Amino acid sequence: MSPDDNNHGNKGHSRRTLLGASVAGLLGLAAASSQPAAAASWEDHDHSGDFGGKTNLGASSPVSSITVDDVLTRNSPHRNVKAYGAVGDGSTDDTAAIQSALDAANDGDTIFLPPGTYRVTSTLSQSNKSLAIVGMGSGTSTIRAEHGTNGIGLNPEGGAARDRIVLLGFTLLTTRSDAGTGIDCRWDDIQSSQEHLCVIDDVEISGTDYPNNGWANGIILEEAWHSYVTNTNIRGREVGSGVKLIGQCIGTVFDKLTVFFHNSGVNIDNPNEGIRITNTNLVAVDTGVFCQTGDRQPPNIVVLNSHAAARKHGILLRDHSQGIIVGNLIYKRKESDQDFDAIKVNNCLNYRISDNCVVILDEANDTGFNRGYVVLNSKDVTLHGNQIGPADTAMLLGSNTDHSIASLNTGRGISNGVVDDGTSNVVTNNIMY
Repeated sequence: MSPDDNNHGNKGHSRRTLLGASVAGLLGLAAASSQPAAAASWEDHDHSGDFGGKTNLGASSPVSSITVDDVLTRNSPHRNVKAYGAVGDGSTDDTAAIQSALDAANDGDTIFLPPGTYRVTSTLSQSNKSLAIVGMGSGTSTIRAEHGTNGIGLNPEGGAARDRIVLLGFTLLTTRSDAGTGIDCRWDDIQSSQEHLCVIDDVEISGTDYPNNGWANGIILEEAWHSYVTNTNIRGREVGSGVKLIGQCIGTVFDKLTVFFHNSGVNIDNPNEGIRITNTNLVAVDTGVFCQTGDRQPPNIVVLNSHAAARKHGILLRDHSQGIIVGNLIYKRKESDQDFDAIKVNNCLNYRISDNCVVILDEANDTGFNRGYVVLNSKDVTLHGNQIGPADTAMLLGSNTDHSIASLNTGRGISNGVVDDGTSNVVTNNIMY
């Protein structure tokens, strides 16, 4: 079989609905084309729905109706790794075969992983190309890495506008306790005329015996604008980050993300505007969400309807402005005896923190000092309608905190209710007992 033969592998496999529209619309592929088309403008498509309502698959196809089979049968070229010699039996070393498919790919190609377990012994890498890696679903198409470096390393910087990476429907396992980063996707730089974007959907990143083995970091994105991570499960080995953003990853969205066993669940570094974290679970971490920019830069971060079960901080925000933290559930982990701040804001400006619930279980072995909502060196912060219990201090408006409000918050099992050490703050109608 020729390496360029568009063999789809197991045609009898059930059609699993994925974000196939991302492959077509974001990579700019034309229907039934033998060569990759020029990248279509983002504005050319209707982006209603979850992520891109229409595509250039050949019809106006809603995201919910696009499947992997649609992508493979209606978009060309794609490269089936089995056509390059991969076996997928879990014992054959498929590294060279998959790397050959990656090396042969043209800009905009799709690398297809049919159902199976693909054993690899070194990092799978690609540079200077937009591409998609598509399996038949996490748990169905599996890459099993038996080396101590990164799993997949991508550097799609090609100088052209709108470089795209799409990763859909596979599991990335490591057998090692010294593995690096599962998915490492980096652009070298960003220019105002470029739109770098990475879509990750239905991907599992884990160890075969977590937390004894696992990736040090699940995902690292660098200079990846408007990226989208959804329906993704990450299990580490109690180091590093589930997801780390480096440089400017402006407009990145995390939805239905689950992270276990990392130091931080989501780690946001440098100025990053428009970050959205929704419907996300961050469990068995030191810090659920960590965001630090510097000099009160405006990241416009939103954390909504998410859950953190952490040892030190549920949400820790430093040195930036403008954000909304609403409707989250934060637990202190039972095994933690460390000092704990559920939501902590330090040197920030213009934040709304409302309708969150903090639960700190009263464990006999917990010798830490537990605080619910902590605001330090900040201005124009609103704490409204939050709940907490029990805690040493429910809320602290620290020194150099001014023009902030704490209202209609409730707490039980509280030693100190709302402590206001700042200036020109309003504390009213809180119930603490």
